[in-house]
Amino acid sequence: MRLVDAPRYIMALPMLGLAVLQCGAYSILWTSWRLVSLCLPSKYYPKGDDFLFERYQQLIIFIIESCAGAQLVLYGDGKEVLKKRENVIWLSNHQSAADWVVCEILALNQGSLAGVRYILKDTIKYMPIFGWYFPQHNCVYVRRTGTPRDIEDIERQLQVYPRLQMPVWLVIFPEGTRYNPDKPKVVEKSQQFAQKLNLPVLKHHLTPRVKAAFLSVQQLRNYADAVYDVTIGYEERYLPTNLAIRNSNISFTDFGMGFYKRVHVKVTRIDIKGAPETEEEFQTWLHDKFQQKDKDLDHFYNSDMGKARRFAGQSYLCPRSTFTTLQSVCFWAMSSAAILMTSPGAWLWNRSWAGILLGGTVYAVLKK
Repeated sequence: MRLVDAPRYIMALPMLGLAVLQCGAYSILWTSWRLVSLCLPSKYYPKGDDFLFERYQQLIIFIIESCAGAQLVLYGDGKEVLKKRENVIWLSNHQSAADWVVCEILALNQGSLAGVRYILKDTIKYMPIFGWYFPQHNCVYVRRTGTPRDIEDIERQLQVYPRLQMPVWLVIFPEGTRYNPDKPKVVEKSQQFAQKLNLPVLKHHLTPRVKAAFLSVQQLRNYADAVYDVTIGYEERYLPTNLAIRNSNISFTDFGMGFYKRVHVKVTRIDIKGAPETEEEFQTWLHDKFQQKDKDLDHFYNSDMGKARRFAGQSYLCPRSTFTTLQSVCFWAMSSAAILMTSPGAWLWNRSWAGILLGGTVYAVLKK
C-alpha cells in the first residue's frame, strides 16, 4: 500500500462494514413491504422490491466508485447503450467476483439498475443472506443437470418478467464459474468439453454453457430489446512487471479496496431478434462471441505497453454517479438510525439477523 492511497483505504473499510450492517435495515423494510404487498395485486410487489434493491446496490456502487476510486472505460457500443433504458439480456465473460458490480454500474448509468436480475448456479442458494433473497428479486437458479423438469422451472421463472411487465437486465455468465488459470483441472475439463462438441478451444475463457442463455433469449424474445455481448478486463492500480501475466483471483474485497482503478468493458449491442432460434445454432453463435473475447483479452494482456490493459478501438470514460449513490448512502444511514433509536426497532434489528440466517437455511433445505 502506498501512503497516498491511505485515505482511500481508511474510507473504504468502514463503508464495506456499513454495507453489511444495512442488511438488518434492508430485511426490516423489505419484510414490511412484503407483508403490505400481500394485500395488493401481484404486480405491485416487484415495484417496492426493485426500489429497495436499487437503493442498496447504489450503496455498493458508492463504495466501489467514490471510495475505491474505480471507473469504467467503455468500448464498442458502450457509450450508445447509456442513451436509453431498455430490457436486456447481458452475456458476459466471468473474470472476477466483482463482475456483477461492473454490470450494475453500467445499468445505473442507463437508469436500469432496479431491473438487474441474475441467472445463478444452484449452489449459490446456500450462501448466507443473499441465497434466500435472490429469488425474492426474481433471479433464477439453474442446475447443470438440465432435466426436463429443470428446464420447465427455468421457463416458468423467466415468464414472470413479461407477465408482470417487470423491467429486466438479465445477467448471465455462460461460463458458469470464474475462469482461473490456477485451477488447471477445471480449465482442462472445459477444453475437453469444447473438443467433444467440435468447437475451438478457448485460451482465456471456459467453454460457455448454452442452456440458460438460450432459454432466456427464447422466452424473452418478444419482451427484451437487446442482447449485450460484454467483455470485461481489470486494470491493476499498480501494473505488474510482466504485463502478459494476469491476476487469477480478483476478489470483491480487492476491488472494494481500490486495487483495480479501471475496469475496461467492451459492449456489443445485438437486437434480440437477431439471435439464433435453434439451440444448435445458438451454441455456435455464443462460442463465436467467446472466441472474440479471447482475442480481446489477448490484446488486454499484451506485453506491449502500447496495447496492454485496454481493448482495441476508441474508448469512453464512463462518468461516476457519486451524487446519485450518495443519496442512497444517506437513505440507509437515516433508515438505520430511525430503527435503532427506538427500543422496539433495536429489538427487531437484532432479531432480523437471526431471521435472515435461519430463513436462508430453511429455504436452501426446502429447495434442495
